[in-house]
Amino acid sequence: MNAPLDTHRRRARRHDAALIVRFSINGGAEQTSETLNFTSKSLAVRSACSARKGDFVSVRFGLLPSISGEVVRVFPEGFAVILSEESLELLAQTANDPAMDAAADFTEASSENNVLSPYIRANSTIEARIRLSTAPEQNKMSRRHYLTLITADATPLANVGSIWLKSNQTRWSSRALQFKRHGDRGYALIGMNDWQLHMAAAYGLTIGIINSAMEDWSFAIDAEPFADHLYALEPNEFAISA
Repeated sequence: MNAPLDTHRRRARRHDAALIVRFSINGGAEQTSETLNFTSKSLAVRSACSARKGDFVSVRFGLLPSISGEVVRVFPEGFAVILSEESLELLAQTANDPAMDAAADFTEASSENNVLSPYIRANSTIEARIRLSTAPEQNKMSRRHYLTLITADATPLANVGSIWLKSNQTRWSSRALQFKRHGDRGYALIGMNDWQLHMAAAYGLTIGIINSAMEDWSFAIDAEPFADHLYALEPNEFAISA
């Protein structure tokens, strides 16, 4: 395993997120914790199990592949893990399941059966709003999250060359699952995974759009609407606080 990164934990902003986390220590049996405390580069798992500094921990939640790191601190409620370089790279590149993407469209994302957020204003040079949507699943760890970006001027969403999402210091390359235009307005449907949604709920989110002419736009959204959406999914399971 590569040496963990120096992430300056004491200077990182920390957030508490109560969600189901599955983890194993040194390749042992997988265990479950209901609480995850994190910065953008570290995790603190609250658990009564025995862990020691230097132990290797693999963590899974939602639809994400395992992320891993080394225990750097043990405290009465659990232990803290600094993520490995490989995990940080994975989180910077991770995307939605292609099979889910293929079936996604505006109709599915706006279904009345979904958990829908109110329309949320984005901070941008042009008028824009977003709406969050999560499809219900019997398995809570298989939920699909969608972000619909609506611009008052359709220009930014015409001939899009690339899309990226950024939360804190983590940036992901993304793409639209579907575009449409209605009058002067442009619409883009973007998929989000669990890690991206939780990061956005802690730090806020910026959406970047670059078109084929290399013109660019950015749309910034505060953390609170994402945290509210997580809470609406399952009030007793999710909580984000600064």
